[in-house]
Amino acid sequence: MRQLFKKKELNKEELSSIFWLILLLGIFWSVILFALSPLVAKFYSRPELLSITAVLGISFFLSSFGSVSVALLSKRMNFKVLAFTEIGAVIISGSIAIILAFGGFGVWALVAQSLSYSFFRSLFNFLACPLRPVMLLKISKIKKMIYFGSNVVGLNFINYFSRNIDSLIIGKFIGSVALGFYNLAYRIMLFPIRQLSGAIGGVMFPALSLVQYDHQKVGQAYLRAIRMIATITFPAMFGLWVIAPEFVRIVLGEKWIPILYILRIFCWVGAFQSIATTVGWIYLSQGRADLQLKVGIFIVSVYIIAFIVGLRWGINGVATCYGLSMFIIAYPAFKIPFSLINLKIVSLIKIIILPLYTSTIMMGIVLIFKKVILKPYGSVSLIMMISEISIGVSSYILLTILFNKPAIKEIKIFYNSLLGK
Repeated sequence: MRQLFKKKELNKEELSSIFWLILLLGIFWSVILFALSPLVAKFYSRPELLSITAVLGISFFLSSFGSVSVALLSKRMNFKVLAFTEIGAVIISGSIAIILAFGGFGVWALVAQSLSYSFFRSLFNFLACPLRPVMLLKISKIKKMIYFGSNVVGLNFINYFSRNIDSLIIGKFIGSVALGFYNLAYRIMLFPIRQLSGAIGGVMFPALSLVQYDHQKVGQAYLRAIRMIATITFPAMFGLWVIAPEFVRIVLGEKWIPILYILRIFCWVGAFQSIATTVGWIYLSQGRADLQLKVGIFIVSVYIIAFIVGLRWGINGVATCYGLSMFIIAYPAFKIPFSLINLKIVSLIKIIILPLYTSTIMMGIVLIFKKVILKPYGSVSLIMMISEISIGVSSYILLTILFNKPAIKEIKIFYNSLLGK
């Protein structure tokens, strides 16, 4: 699919062939998940998972319907349309989930949210894109794209597997209650990373593809994006680490206290992953999805070993070993893709050092404020948490203005590009 970015223009026969091929692949994976649903229910000893898994499989088909439209809109850098379609799908699917939840449909409200989101996102993007495929599927027209696309499909599977293997292991060997705690902490950590890296990736990938043969320009553009991401995600993760006790008690409730340790571990994981996930832009812009797939298999293998080792100490052990595994994968995760564009690791360090420095100082300021000013007041309160966030945000903005002005410039440029200015 990403091969769409590597050709300047595709004719109607090529676009139609890609559209129908991806649609058939979506149907194929929906059928596969339907067939595997009895095994999923048996693995967890939960009969109700049979119907839930089978129905959720439809999302593969629904997502495939709009994937070519998303790629074309991204290629043309029409990010305003993509933003509106995304927001529209989120609002509608969220409304459906809320209505069904109040109607007593339980877990099926979440299933409906997932399916309706995939449906409306694909529908809106399809309507917004001028692509109108004809009934034509010629493999000869897209033969060169199939090898690249098969590697991307394999990579997507590996990524999905790596994001869910810990849940599978915890659910099977520790239990559903522990899995609930772990997954909530994971989702809190993942939310800002997905939103920010996804938005920036939508801008960066087509831009990098346009200058793919000029490695110096690719490297410069990539480092600029990393500076912007680190400037936002590092303080968010560091700040969450500081206010985690208040956040859990006030926002989630006392019953979620067991996630506190996991959430704090995931703050460090999230800071690392916010920049580590971006190497995919390099692989794909250089047409090396095959190499990314191999590296992905290595990383997943490290994760699996870490999860299995951590089982001995429960969900806290799994989270800790997950965090420690980042030290093992960090160097190859950056070194290998950087070699494709002649970029040095030291260049990355120089870029992230300022956000790391200012975020650490900000964290120290909030900790001192928390211990010296707020501690005498005793019990945790919403006002206390808001005060900590306010001190953290204001001090970080001041530190960034003083020490990291290039990051402010990058954020302004990115913001204007989203608005089409």
